Amino acid sequence: MAAATISAVSAGANGYNLTDSADFTTLATGAGNGVTFDYNARDLIILKNEAGQSATVTVKTPQPAAYSGIITLPDESFSIADGDTHLYPMLQIFKNASTGKITIECDQAIDILIVRPANT
Repeated sequence: MAAATISAVSAGANGYNLTDSADFTTLATGAGNGVTFDYNARDLIILKNEAGQSATVTVKTPQPAAYSGIITLPDESFSIADGDTHLYPMLQIFKNASTGKITIECDQAIDILIVRPANT
């Protein structure tokens, strides 16, 4: 299985109702799965854990070809407790230069949503 491609949802001028949202995507578990999405510096990443246990989320760090064979950049991993919802900014360091995408994986089936704030 490969990472599923998802798209950002627009917050719109009146904001976005996270509580009633049906736009969350459930992450498939395991290495090579998860989701991938276009990098946009304005977007926000929302991760909601209702899996019944703590989840370890991994943001894949792209490996620049110029460093091949010299150094391997580590992926970024962090935990989200069961019942928690976290908000993260979009970080350019995780953007794959060749695809313009970010990939996130998880060891639990938690939910993810990418939100694009309205133009101000």
